[in-house]
Amino acid sequence: MTRDDVVAELRRRAMAGDSAVGIASWLRDEIGSDATFFKFASYLFLAFKLPVEAIRGAEDWKGWVENGSMSDAELEQVLSPLIPRTGPIGE
Repeated sequence: MTRDDVVAELRRRAMAGDSAVGIASWLRDEIGSDATFFKFASYLFLAFKLPVEAIRGAEDWKGWVENGSMSDAELEQVLSPLIPRTGPIGE
């Protein structure tokens, strides 16, 4: 997928009502295990214009790093209120 395709899919998933964890998990799987957190964060920013501080909090998410301290529930609590669910998203 191109960058634009990934951003469009993230927005589609948000509008479909996917959870923040579901969206983040899909993105993690899509960009692959060798991707940097910067790439992960940049897609979230491009798709939703999330505050950098919120995205940085996800850096310690257990779904991203094996020994992370942030649970799925904590990630949901941080990101879910910030992800727009109606269009146009991120524009």
